This record gives sequence, structure tokens and C-alpha cells, in this order.
Amino acid sequence: METTRAILDHAINMPPAEKFVIIEGLLNSLDEPNKTIDEIWAIEAEKRLKAYKEGNLKTLTYEEDALRHVPNYIQVQKLMNSLKHGKPILTGNVTNISNIGFWILVNDKEYFVPFSNYPEFKNAKIDEIFNVQFLSPRQLYWQSLDCDIELDALEAPERFPLRFHRQVV
Repeated sequence: METTRAILDHAINMPPAEKFVIIEGLLNSLDEPNKTIDEIWAIEAEKRLKAYKEGNLKTLTYEEDALRHVPNYIQVQKLMNSLKHGKPILTGNVTNISNIGFWILVNDKEYFVPFSNYPEFKNAKIDEIFNVQFLSPRQLYWQSLDCDIELDALEAPERFPLRFHRQVV
């Protein structure tokens, strides 16, 4: 049987997608789902989304939020601006995953993808959600899930009331 240190050493050398699978499995083993809490958060998320759509929720820019959370934000920005930037390899990055959906940053704008509107992602593995590509500048695609999303549908979901539902054969 491997020692804890040997397991850790092995995990550190894994590709990022495999690390996420390990992390997800460990976290799930520690945190048993609580249906009541999940339902409360789902209701809260719907309330916040409704308030946002009605213009009753103040939003923050990335910079405003960073100023609240990063004490030395200006120094960090100066350092980042002074570094030589390489060629960008991704224009879309998943920034957070919760039990009700995930957030994806595309060209400096963050979008929320709710599992209630996109159930294909609800049971997806973390590495499947992170494996996003672009079919066009405004269309995201997850090959392993055979799922695509137009950014317009995330910006104005009320304009796209029809939802795709995969039939199980």
C-alpha cells in the first residue's frame, strides 16, 4: 500500500484535468450533499438572478471586486502590466463551479451557466466542463458533452426560451 506522501507525489505530477478529478472525489467524500441547503441556495440564486434582471441588484466590475478582495491590487496590476505578455492560448476560462451552475470568463466578461437551463452539465465531470472550445467568436462548445452555447443566450436568456433536451434511446 502506498504511503500518503507517495500518493501526493504521484498526484502532483498528474495533468491538471486528472488533478481536478482527484480533488472533486476527495471533496465529495468529505462533504455529503444536503438537499435542504441545496434547495435554499437554488432559491437564493433565483432571487438574485431575478433582482439582477429587474435592475435591483448592484453589480461590480472586475476591478471593483478585485479592489474589495485584494489589498495590494494596484501594485499587482502594475506588476502584471510590466510583465511581458505571451500569446493568449485561451479566451474562455471556467472560473467557478457550484451545485447550481458554473461561471465562465470570455474576453473579460463573466457569464453564469445555470444547470437548470443547461442540464447536460449537471452530472458532467469537472474536466469536461473545463474543456471548452470556440466554434465561433460567440459560440462555446464542449466536445465531450456534445453541447454548445451561444453567448447571446447567456446574455439575454429571455430571448432564447427554447431549450434542447437530449432524448435517451
